[in-house]
Amino acid sequence: MLRRPLRLEPKEMVGPALIVMLVAGLIATFVTAFALSGGEGEAVVGGETPPPSETVGPPPGGELTITAVRTIRFDQKELAIPAGQAVNIVMDNQDAGVPHNFAVYADDGFKQAIVKGDICTAPCQDTVTVGPLEPGTYYFQCDVHPVASMRGTLVVE
Repeated sequence: MLRRPLRLEPKEMVGPALIVMLVAGLIATFVTAFALSGGEGEAVVGGETPPPSETVGPPPGGELTITAVRTIRFDQKELAIPAGQAVNIVMDNQDAGVPHNFAVYADDGFKQAIVKGDICTAPCQDTVTVGPLEPGTYYFQCDVHPVASMRGTLVVE
């Protein structure tokens, strides 16, 4: 007895082909959403780059820039400066029409201010001189918006 090979007719293939296309579409949607969120589960608004995960230190000139971006947040969560040296930190406010400042504190309760920059409404820049400081961990925030997205650590090494 000869058996005929199983062949699917075109109308029988519509179901499996449709399922494959739907699954591929769902995977593409999740991959795109994950890529746009920076891979950290936080939505990126307006195509902005999510904050870097590494510590940012001053270039050879001794000046750092931290940017206040749309959605009331700083673009960096951690800055590093050398111990025993004064460093200028430029707060570049690009959060259009929104006031921000940059302030450094000795404690994580934000009670012992070391330096407070002027409040300016974007677009604007304000520069504060920090230090010289002893090695350790200090804290920064925007005093106008003291929320987690506008706070970070200043590591002095």
